[in-house]
This record gives sequence, C-alpha cells and structure tokens, in this order.
Amino acid sequence: MDDDKRELEMIAFNDRRPQYLRFTECVNNILAEILRVSGIDLFSLEKRTKTSDGFREKIGRVDKNYSDPINEITDICGVRVIAYQTSDVSRISQLIEENFSVDQDNSIDKNSIIDDDRFGYLSVHYVVSLTDVRMSLIENSNFGGFKAEIQVRTVLQHAWAAIDHKLRYKTKEETPRSLRRRLFRISALLETADAEFESLRDEMHLLRVEYKKDVEEGNLSIAIDADSLYAYAYNSDIAKEIADNARDNLIEITPPPPNRVKPEFANLLLLTEMCKITSIEDLDLSIKKEMPRNKYLLGVLNSKWRASMEQTSLQLVVTRDALLRISLLFTLPIDAAREAIPALKFGPKLRLATQDTYNSEILNGES
Repeated sequence: MDDDKRELEMIAFNDRRPQYLRFTECVNNILAEILRVSGIDLFSLEKRTKTSDGFREKIGRVDKNYSDPINEITDICGVRVIAYQTSDVSRISQLIEENFSVDQDNSIDKNSIIDDDRFGYLSVHYVVSLTDVRMSLIENSNFGGFKAEIQVRTVLQHAWAAIDHKLRYKTKEETPRSLRRRLFRISALLETADAEFESLRDEMHLLRVEYKKDVEEGNLSIAIDADSLYAYAYNSDIAKEIADNARDNLIEITPPPPNRVKPEFANLLLLTEMCKITSIEDLDLSIKKEMPRNKYLLGVLNSKWRASMEQTSLQLVVTRDALLRISLLFTLPIDAAREAIPALKFGPKLRLATQDTYNSEILNGES
C-alpha cells in the first residue's frame, strides 16, 4: 500500500473510530449480560478498540496486502472473555454462537489446530456482528457492516499468552536450543493444570451430590467442611425446622451476597472448629440439645434485636449460616459461648441481642 493510499485509509479510520468505540461497548455489554444471566463466573471481561497507531501499524505490515483494510480487518473492535476453566470456554462459545452472527470463515478455535512444535496453547477467536434482531433496534442502526473479534480463553491460557507475547518465540526453530526444553515444560504444565482444575471441579460436584444424598438419607457421619455444611443446612430435617422456626418468628432468611469471597458457610465452619465439632453428626447432635426451645429462643432474640433498633418495625434478616451459628451457640456451655460470641461475625446489634438471649434464657436457666 503506497503512502497516499495509507493516509486516505487513516482519515477514514479516524472518522469512524467514535463508532468503533460505541460498537465495542455494545458487544461488551451484550456479552456481559448474557454471561450474567447464564450464571457463568468469569475471571475478567476486557474490551479494546484499535488506536490510530495500532491501525497504521496493521495496514503497514509487510505480510499483509489489504485492498480495503477498514472492511477487511476484523479485530478493530475486540472483547476478551477470560474464564476460569475449559468447560466454561465451551459454554461461553455456545452463548456467543447463539447471540451473535458469527463469521465462520474468519473464526477459529486455535486450540484445535496448534502445531506440535508451537509452545503453549491459545484460545477460541470469534469474528462476530450483530444479529438481525439486534440490528433492528434503533440504537444499533449505525452498526451495519461492523465486526468485532471475541477471544475466549482460560486464566492459564491467558497467562501463557502474556508470557508468549514477551518471549516472541513461536516455533522450535526460532528458539535457542538451550531454552526449548524448559519452554515445552512450562506450556505442558499449564495445559496439565487446566485439565486438573477441570477434573477437580468434576470431583467437587460429585462430592456435593454425595453429601446431599447422605444428609437426606440421614447418614451424617461425614467430615465437616464448607460443602458438607451446605448440604446439611439445605437438606437436613433439623436445619429445615430451624428455618421454619425463624420464619414463624418473622425472621427473614436471605441468600448470602453474590460477591462474597468466602464459601457460604465459612463462618459456621470456623465456629465448629472452635467447638471441636468434626462431623456433621456431632453438629446435628449438638444443635438437637436445644431444639425443643429453638422457636422460643429465636423469638426472644428477635424481640431483643427489635428493641435495640430505633425503628422497631424493621425486620431481622439473617443468612442460613448465621441462623445455624445462633442455634449452635445456644447449645454451648458458658465458657465456650463466651469465647464464641465475639467471633460470631455479626453486626454489633445482632451480636448483642444473641448474647443477651444466651444470658437471659440459657445462663439464667442453668443457675
């Protein structure tokens, strides 16, 4: 491409770049929404639109021979989806194919074609445009002919891509012989790690299914961990009765926040460790000690919490984790309860109401 032609292309690109920026945002927003609705947990979602310098560099490459670069270059707008595991990549790929018009000729699964002498492994690359249905929306009417590249990869694939970009060695012939073996080992380790994470997730799912089955059948001699506590909290007769008792006392049970960092029952797990309870059976037996009075005690707790609030019409809202911690606390001897109360991880007013309920109903009842 001669200099005059290149400058004309640059003028055309700069004129259209504001539209490219809007199109990138549009594709990114569609992806974000369909992934949110699908419930796929992402590591990150990144977007970028080529700069003027980036476009100039691309059309100036000696290995390219563009006659109409604005329409031939398919990655002016780009979105990268970084998933945690390989099965997520497959699910995301399916969603992309269902929600965009895919240019199959320019889309590629680079994992399936990577040569044996190439290090690492890459990702799935889609070239997409909006579907006719989306193009019919007035806000998208200016995106006719626009295309975007969507890359889908795992965290470990992304790690390798970042390393690979810095190393600049693409084949074994380009690589100093002394480095080849080490680079092959690194890429093999990353591929193995991705496969192991996938296998681990499958095993975790099977374990959770087994925990649920055991709890439902009353086989409670299983070790305590976050997953077995989840199975107990949602499937045991005792936990269901406690939840019913809470609702009867107008205590609302809420799911944990969706952006939580810890597992749902991490705080209950800490409390069982403090109490040296090591199995679900032991936990169940401990909580059963005060079950005849559980509804009454939760009623007292709610009354004390309301009395501490400026607006007494407010409703007490707790998670299942908190509800089980409260119920377990009511079974503890004095010394253990005194140690456990500061570690309950409640707000100050709920913690104080819990302590007052223990003192007035459990402690006084023993004296």
